Amino acid sequence: MGPVYLQLDKRVKSHIFLCTLSLYVEYFMRKALSPIIFQDDEEDKEQAQKERQSIVAKATRSDIAKKKDGTRVTSDGFPVLSFRELLLTLATQTENTIVPIENPELSFPQLSVPTPFQKKAFQLLGAVPALLQPSAI
Repeated sequence: MGPVYLQLDKRVKSHIFLCTLSLYVEYFMRKALSPIIFQDDEEDKEQAQKERQSIVAKATRSDIAKKKDGTRVTSDGFPVLSFRELLLTLATQTENTIVPIENPELSFPQLSVPTPFQKKAFQLLGAVPALLQPSAI
C-alpha cells in the first residue's frame, strides 16, 4: 500500500479500500487470463497435484505449463505474455471521437479495431460483445 500521508480517518480507510479492491480485480483478471499469460491454470495445478508422489515432495509443474513456458505460444497460436505486457497490449484498444470538418455537430465515437489477441483476452475476461466490434460509420 505504500506510505500513506493522509490524516483524516475517512481518507485512510478509502485508500485501504481502493488498494484492496485493486488487488481483488488483479487476482480475478489473472485467473481469467491464465491461458494467455505466464500463470498456471487450475487444470494445470490439478494435473501437477496428481503427479506429485507425496504431500511433502517438491511441487512440480504440469506438462501443459512446461509446454507454455517452453514454446511461449498457446494452443490457439497466441503469444504468452506477462500480465504487465498483456495490460500494455490491451491499453492500445481505444475509443476515438470522430469530428467531421464540414459539420462538427455530427461527431460520433468509434472503437479501434481489436487484434485477434485482444479479442481473445476480452472474451476470457467476459467483456461485452459490443466492445469487440468496431462501430459502423
